[in-house]
Amino acid sequence: MALKKDKVIHWLLQFCLAQLVVTLISLPLLIAWGLPLSYMTPVSNLIFTPILSAFISLSTLLFICELLSIPAGWIIYLLTKLTDLWLFVLNFGSIHWLFGITCHHQILLWLCTLGTIALLFITQYCTLKRQVLYFGIYLAICLVYFNLIAPPHFGTHQMTKNKASLIIKRKDGATYIDDQGLLQQRINQRSWAVFTFRPTLLKFTGSLSIEDITCNHINPSTLQTLLILFDYTIIKQITLNLTKTQAKKNKALLELLSKKSVVHNTYILLNYETPVWYNHKKMGEYHEKIYSARAAHTDANTQHTSIDNKARNTSTTAKFKR
Repeated sequence: MALKKDKVIHWLLQFCLAQLVVTLISLPLLIAWGLPLSYMTPVSNLIFTPILSAFISLSTLLFICELLSIPAGWIIYLLTKLTDLWLFVLNFGSIHWLFGITCHHQILLWLCTLGTIALLFITQYCTLKRQVLYFGIYLAICLVYFNLIAPPHFGTHQMTKNKASLIIKRKDGATYIDDQGLLQQRINQRSWAVFTFRPTLLKFTGSLSIEDITCNHINPSTLQTLLILFDYTIIKQITLNLTKTQAKKNKALLELLSKKSVVHNTYILLNYETPVWYNHKKMGEYHEKIYSARAAHTDANTQHTSIDNKARNTSTTAKFKR
């Protein structure tokens, strides 16, 4: 019993060491390419390693059976069930498990890789427990430095194509996105969201959380892209500046967006008064006029109410005097 326990502990230590080394080697590449990391990586690898091994073994057997013309219906059945199990477990995944790291100077990323290689040579004669300890400490130092010590990017980053643009703004620890027509030009929205937008967002902000997305040019492509972005980012608010005509034309997509926003706890603001030629300066003046008009209306109502109250009080006093 003690021997089995020692074997299990030894296997777990080997697994932890392999996980730490792979994470440290791949960390600079993931940061440079703008790919997210997951808090559940160690657990998921522990779960999927046996499933992946079984999948590869069954696939190899199926290939051999096909070469030798041996019936392999039972292998196909097992592969199907194994794939169903894989997909079932994947359904429990959440985007909230993912996190990103801001892409800093390339020299720091190279130093991280060189440090990992140097540590491999230095600890090759150490015990397995010490190797796990040293690599764990080194990974913790790298993550703390990239996330806490190194200053994050602030300001704005602009993505442009065909005179259209999308501005990513980082302010007070929150990310704001202002779309100036770029989302309406997307043909393959999912490909753009996964391979262009998300890496750019992670490189600049180090986060998949978006405080607000403001869209100023609305068409079906814009709304379809927003629907897809729900699967790859955490959106807290979407502001759509559109006319009532645009709202009628895209009613079905707006309803889908509304339903999905409820699932993802996202607030959608529809601004129907906004002109199609949305402009920050003119929009600011527009809101100032609205607020001034509301304030004047409120003051007028208050003044009118006070005059009415005075008149009523005077009338009541006159009646009592009589």
